Amino acid sequence: MKLKTAAMILSMGIAVSVLVTFFAFFSINLPEVMDVPIHFNVSDVMGFNVNTSALYFGTIPPSGTGTRHISIENMDGYAKMVGIRFFGQAAPWTYTENPSFTIGPHEKIKVPVNVHVPEDAPFGEYSGIARIYLTKAE
Repeated sequence: MKLKTAAMILSMGIAVSVLVTFFAFFSINLPEVMDVPIHFNVSDVMGFNVNTSALYFGTIPPSGTGTRHISIENMDGYAKMVGIRFFGQAAPWTYTENPSFTIGPHEKIKVPVNVHVPEDAPFGEYSGIARIYLTKAE
């Protein structure tokens, strides 16, 4: 009798643990994170790169600006908050006009990303990442 009671209490404990874990997992709004590489050269000649596997800006002269686009698609049936941040040696020169916004369900948008090279920038290769965060809008 004691063995049956202990087995029943253990089974109920396991069931409650599974349910609590399930509800906790689906109630936490963990962000989706995507990293998009950024590459460009600073030189006194213009150049471009049409590769779409990253944000390739080609060659930008000092005081020059380049623009590329990131496609962001929300394939879920609810709105999401989008946040974009830049990291790496290219980060101080990289920006987007609207780094935080909401994207609707099943919506796809193109976000312009700009690099503005300062006048006194040394020639060379620069890189970084655009990190995109998507969380369920509340």
